[in-house]
Amino acid sequence: MVNLALNLLWIPRYDIERAAIASTISYSLTLLAQLFLYCRLSGNSWIQVLIPTRMDLAFYLTVGRVLVKGLKKRTTSS
Repeated sequence: MVNLALNLLWIPRYDIERAAIASTISYSLTLLAQLFLYCRLSGNSWIQVLIPTRMDLAFYLTVGRVLVKGLKKRTTSS
C-alpha cells in the first residue's frame, strides 16, 4: 500500500528516481513491521534475529562447502 501510494504521488512529478525511493521506503517499512511482529510472537530480541551467532556462521560455512562440492562434481562430470 505504501509503495503504491508513494508511486502514485511521486512518479508523475519526479520520474523514475522517486519510484526507486518509494520502493526502498516501502520495503524498509515492511521489513521493520515483519521484524517487530516476529520478535513479538517468538519472544526473540531483534539482536538475536539480526546478528549471526557462531553456530549460524558455522552452518553457513558448511552449506557453502556442500554447494561448492556439488558444483565441482557437476562440472567435472559434464
